[in-house]
Amino acid sequence: MKNVQTFQEHKFLLEAWQALFRALIASAYPEKPTQDEFQFDNSEVHEVLTSVECYMHKINFNQTFHINIEQKTMSDDTMKFWHQFIFSDCFCYIQLFIAIRCQNWDLRNSSLKQMAPLFLAYDRTTYQRLIPYHLADIQKFPSDLLKHFKNCFTISINGGKGHAVALDEAHEMCINKDLKMAISRPTQSYLQKTSLFMKHRISIHKSLLSEIFPSLNSQFEPLFNIFTKKPAIVKGEENVVAMITQIDKIGLFPGDKITKNRGLINAFSNIKATPEQSHDMLNFRKIGSCDLDNYINHFILKKPSTAAPVRKNKLLTMAPLNKVTQKHINQKEKELKQITKCLRHRLTWCNRTGQTYNSTLEQYSLYPRAIADEDGYPIKGVKSVWKDKLGKRYPGPDIQVVMGTLLKMKCSSNTARSVPRRGRNLCPTHVS
Repeated sequence: MKNVQTFQEHKFLLEAWQALFRALIASAYPEKPTQDEFQFDNSEVHEVLTSVECYMHKINFNQTFHINIEQKTMSDDTMKFWHQFIFSDCFCYIQLFIAIRCQNWDLRNSSLKQMAPLFLAYDRTTYQRLIPYHLADIQKFPSDLLKHFKNCFTISINGGKGHAVALDEAHEMCINKDLKMAISRPTQSYLQKTSLFMKHRISIHKSLLSEIFPSLNSQFEPLFNIFTKKPAIVKGEENVVAMITQIDKIGLFPGDKITKNRGLINAFSNIKATPEQSHDMLNFRKIGSCDLDNYINHFILKKPSTAAPVRKNKLLTMAPLNKVTQKHINQKEKELKQITKCLRHRLTWCNRTGQTYNSTLEQYSLYPRAIADEDGYPIKGVKSVWKDKLGKRYPGPDIQVVMGTLLKMKCSSNTARSVPRRGRNLCPTHVS
């Protein structure tokens, strides 16, 4: 991860989930099956899956594997965390990916329901609001509209099964690409292509290519070879094998029976989590599910309740804490902040005394509120010496300073005219 130049989160999650799952299976079944135990005539996907299913039934995988893993999760926090990650937390993302590629509407909605508690647990305010409202809207849609969504929430550009993409992906891959090409080369042909609707344009494009170039028809076949040697697949397999090697090196999934709780261990730094971190990381789905129920009852169903609405959990993780840096505020922002503060004091005083607020008599401006000298230049100095500056500039006033704030200024009749012009914003007479 440190050496990559362009980090792609989607591919990393898919490869990490595959590596963890394969390492977990290897810890439960150290002996690898031989090639003779798999019986299939060709390398098509359905043949391989059928052979794997027969082998899993032969070794009674569904029962023995889950019993072995559940025993380890009950006695070890690290196994419990990664078991939940593989079969619940990351698996719902895998389901969403498969639902989009295979155009499965029901699987898409099911995966969104499983992902919703995660966003509430970790205070992702945008998605914790969008997903519940989206699922609630689906329940209100008429049947004909839902039937339309089931067939049109994704689109297959090349027409092959298992290669569908979401609408925003298709828009980036087709429409935006052609628009950029039209801008760079604004010919009539490019402008005509961009005016076609996406679905009809893809169908016409596919038919035209198949007629002109018959050799390209093979890329539209629904079945593909599972043992293909495409560079992307080979590179992905190398990444998965490297991850499995690292997992075995740190002993994340011990093959023997666990007799002692190791606690929750960071897979990257091998540091043990604190009790507070362990509690939050092992129970975040339960916390998110409770918040999701509360959110639905309070905001969507509008049920009256004495319970407080959803609040931020601020759960602890083992990620390094980001150093909080104080934002540098320039002089203009300081002046605006002080102007707002003075205006609030003025409005509060008017509400308390019943006086009418007259903006023409106020002198709130963006310029520094400093006392000017005889030549018109502002006098710069710290707040502790402002009283002396006022005393020298306006002899005779009675200035009371409490908690470093100028609260009241009584001026003589001779200086009453000059004070509001130059010192009103600094020491307003209405503040008490």
